Amino acid sequence: MKIPRSRIDTEPELTGAQIAAHYNTGEATVRRWMHLGMPARKYNSRFIRYRLSEVEKWLQARGAQPDARKPSRILPTNKENRRD
Repeated sequence: MKIPRSRIDTEPELTGAQIAAHYNTGEATVRRWMHLGMPARKYNSRFIRYRLSEVEKWLQARGAQPDARKPSRILPTNKENRRD
């Protein structure tokens, strides 16, 4: 069965390392963001991909304005998850 071209998603799926490089942060931070609810496509436990547009929307919804020139730290919104 052929999928119509209009239904094919053309945005590339990025690895955690690529997202980390884009935001100038570590891969552990990207994994933490994922556990905090950042959209990700999990094909299995080791094959996880992200779409940059979805990540940017998620970060903006959390009030974050990450800058690729400097490291960014996104804190949990729930007080239970915060380490003060």
